[in-house]
Amino acid sequence: MPIADHALTAFYALQISRPGRKPKLSLEQQRQTIDRLDAGESQRSIARDFRVSQATIWRFDSGLAEFLRDTNQVLNHAA
Repeated sequence: MPIADHALTAFYALQISRPGRKPKLSLEQQRQTIDRLDAGESQRSIARDFRVSQATIWRFDSGLAEFLRDTNQVLNHAA
């Protein structure tokens, strides 16, 4: 399992006790979103492609993506 998969699993494990709606983006779409944001693509463009609001991508970018970047940095330093 790639490091990103472990990080996503850890992120969702922390979210289990939180009630709420099902995520609008699948895990694969979330990975693609992170890659595209890191490449400099606009939130609005990504939102259009996945047919979600720009605010959804913004929330995702400010939460999960930051968590994954931090996790990957920690894992890379440990290796």
